[in-house]
Amino acid sequence: MSPARRLLVASHNPAKAGEIAQILRNEGLEFAVLSLEEFPHIALPPESGSTFPANAAAKARYAAETAGLPALADDSGLEVDALDGEPGVRSARYLGESATDDEVREAYRRLAREHHPDTKRTARTRERAEKRMRELNEAYSFLTQRRAA
Repeated sequence: MSPARRLLVASHNPAKAGEIAQILRNEGLEFAVLSLEEFPHIALPPESGSTFPANAAAKARYAAETAGLPALADDSGLEVDALDGEPGVRSARYLGESATDDEVREAYRRLAREHHPDTKRTARTRERAEKRMRELNEAYSFLTQRRAA
């Protein structure tokens, strides 16, 4: 398969690459979707952006430049209403680099119980399948325009 038909997902999570590969196949697009597991020498830059799109763009740009392949990335996080939208883009680091997903979830539950009534115990994840599909469509448009040039 030629490099133009390969797509790098800037993530060390092979399941995420598999999910994106399936979305592309469902759209009739055949790409060899790779994850950073296949590029162990690539360490992503710190997530220093102030928005999810800024972090995703930085990861994708760095992975593309380093691997020499078209790349896409996502960034997601939890916005807890009881915490006025925190931790947002800092979700992964809110309790420290070594915190497990279960520890993070329990901390959010405890904070919500202690500081807010039941009516404000809501939250949302700011990464959705529709957003990911939009990003994939944009990446595909970019790739097809590049091939035509």
